[in-house]
Amino acid sequence: MKTGNNIPSTVTYSYDHTAEPRGLVTRAVDSVAGTFTASYDGDGILVGEKLPGGYSLKQTPDPTATPVDRTYTRDSDGVIVQSDTTTRSVHGQVVSDAQISDQAYGYDAIGRLTSVQDTAETVCTNRTYTFDTRSNRKSLTTATGTPGTDCPTTGGTTTTYAYDSADRQVDSGYVYDAFGRTTAKPGGVTLGYYNNDRIQQETVGSQRQTWKLDGSMRIRSWTVESNSSGTWTQTQSKVNHYDCGCDRPSWVVEDTATGTVTRNVQALGGELAATTGKTGDTVLQLSDIHGDVALQLPLDTSKAPTVLDTDEYGNPRASAGSARYDWLGARQRSGDTLSGLTLMGARAYDTATGRFLQPDPVTGGGANAYGYPVDPITMYDLNGKWWWSESTWWKIAKCVYAIIELAAWASAVGWLMKVNKIRKAVKLIRKIGFKRLYRLIKAIRNKPRRKWWKVAAGIGVGLYAAFSVFMGFSGVQEDCYDAFK
Repeated sequence: MKTGNNIPSTVTYSYDHTAEPRGLVTRAVDSVAGTFTASYDGDGILVGEKLPGGYSLKQTPDPTATPVDRTYTRDSDGVIVQSDTTTRSVHGQVVSDAQISDQAYGYDAIGRLTSVQDTAETVCTNRTYTFDTRSNRKSLTTATGTPGTDCPTTGGTTTTYAYDSADRQVDSGYVYDAFGRTTAKPGGVTLGYYNNDRIQQETVGSQRQTWKLDGSMRIRSWTVESNSSGTWTQTQSKVNHYDCGCDRPSWVVEDTATGTVTRNVQALGGELAATTGKTGDTVLQLSDIHGDVALQLPLDTSKAPTVLDTDEYGNPRASAGSARYDWLGARQRSGDTLSGLTLMGARAYDTATGRFLQPDPVTGGGANAYGYPVDPITMYDLNGKWWWSESTWWKIAKCVYAIIELAAWASAVGWLMKVNKIRKAVKLIRKIGFKRLYRLIKAIRNKPRRKWWKVAAGIGVGLYAAFSVFMGFSGVQEDCYDAFK
């Protein structure tokens, strides 16, 4: 199967039914980036992928199909270029993460992230969070140790936060409109919105960025202007192009005057794997388990790679670089904004506070109207509408499987009953009721013995079929309740 666009570029997908008889795609050839080849485990989970330029990804899932180890190596000599290993609690929450920097996470009794011991370049920083009863962040205490020593357990700098009864942050610098949308925030940032609450404009000092939407409410284009002596002059003009019903652009026109393009190439696992120009400039986007791009690796060896590293809420580390796609970059959540906001579907997200700038468009989508998940390591809110976690999708998959299994059972039982003419026996049971079953059996015993066993077998199979369908419904109830409770 081949897909194409008017850049022009193509992606050709192929299937190796001998190596992978389940119909999973095994190979994708991008006309610019090169070839991607995937391998899967018995559950259909991607566990390995060959990348362009001579690099390989190996991924190890746990029994719930959640990745716990993700490693990129160079094929020529086996050197590890990027790796990430996590451990999880019995509740499925990440308690440690080892990659470019190392983290140890602590949670309170209801699963909110309350402590992070973050070690980078031998220096450990301890961040401690507290929350109010509605899971609004009340305080953040940051204490940084000295090189080579343990994380400090006392001292540090504390920042406090205040909110009104509508969950709006009311610290100095915040202003809201009548719809609860943030129109100003500290740092001289002002914001404007469309009638549908999507962000329309951001102004920071002498610069302003303006977004336009398409018919699906995705960001179609944006401009950046600079102000000099009261006159606004356009300095950037960009356009997003999509090839799906999603909000992840397939390519971006970086300059509408020159036509410069950045293509976003997806891996066979669905995440962002590389960016390219029209005919070259391939840069691998090596991501971690959380979905953050941790390393941008140009295939042109004359160009230096870029290390990206952010904290739990998406704030970039001072020693790391910055990019359009860094925190949650594998999911193509763009940070291409003037003040560092992250564009998360329906809402704009502020990494500094771990909050959205608009109230939640879905009632009950989160613990409060503005908050990002209070376990930002295990949970996500990629579209700005509701919180979810990787384990949630696994539970939903189990629910769907239970429904399919029940449907298959019902079809098989119906066919079996038709073939063996058991339907009449079941109708008879329903008609006379179980209380009269004894009398029926007693009457049947007066028939010839062969007839008795035939009817008894029919009744038995009918009862077994009914029991099996009932158990199927019980399985659906159990698995689906677990997914959506």
